Amino acid sequence: MAKWDENQFEVSLGRLRSPSGSRRAVGFFEQVSRGARANRRESSSGRSSRSTGRPMAFYRQVVIKASIKKMTGHGYQSLRKHLDYIERDGTDERGERAKAYGRGVEDSDFEGEGEGQTKSISRFAERCKDDRHHFRFVVSPEDSLRLQDLTEFTQDLVQQMEIDLETKLDWVGANHYDTGQPHTHLVIRGVRDNGKDLVIPKKYISQTMRQRAQDLVEIELGPVTQIEGRVRLAHQVNSER
Repeated sequence: MAKWDENQFEVSLGRLRSPSGSRRAVGFFEQVSRGARANRRESSSGRSSRSTGRPMAFYRQVVIKASIKKMTGHGYQSLRKHLDYIERDGTDERGERAKAYGRGVEDSDFEGEGEGQTKSISRFAERCKDDRHHFRFVVSPEDSLRLQDLTEFTQDLVQQMEIDLETKLDWVGANHYDTGQPHTHLVIRGVRDNGKDLVIPKKYISQTMRQRAQDLVEIELGPVTQIEGRVRLAHQVNSER
């Protein structure tokens, strides 16, 4: 009987077995992929553990609700009703009729109240009558009570929109104080200053416009401090509960 040499071994070509001991073969590419995934998990867990010590970032929040209204069918009547709504009694700071402002009511014979304002609003509605659509916004800064002038804030916001959209805007705004959160109703005609339809991209309405408004609030009031931000966060959690 031949003596067994413990240094002898036989080479068998084939694929590597799974590290788990299962009989499924594991290819070289899969082994490398597993190692890369494991490294990514370790790297991400290391970053998350280090990031816990960083301070939270807080921002001046502004809620903007937007809608696009077509002027076909009953669109004109709907616009007139909406303009009457934003000018209704009991909505200004003294509980009286809201005062409309904006390029849409800045006519030469407009004195800001009474019959002159009513005529200016009517002329704005007439200019919209043959348009394809118009835009309605509700702009509500979280710090609206701390702003020095909500009207000037809205005017600055529209001015920034004109820069972004590269056109003058025909618009009307009115501030409401009949809720716990003062806010502005903004109506913008759906026409550019060259007579073509005004198209505002969805991303601008959902993101950029809000960011512009938040930047304006931060310019006036400064950034949110850590203490102020954490107090706001606690109030939000309590409200949700």
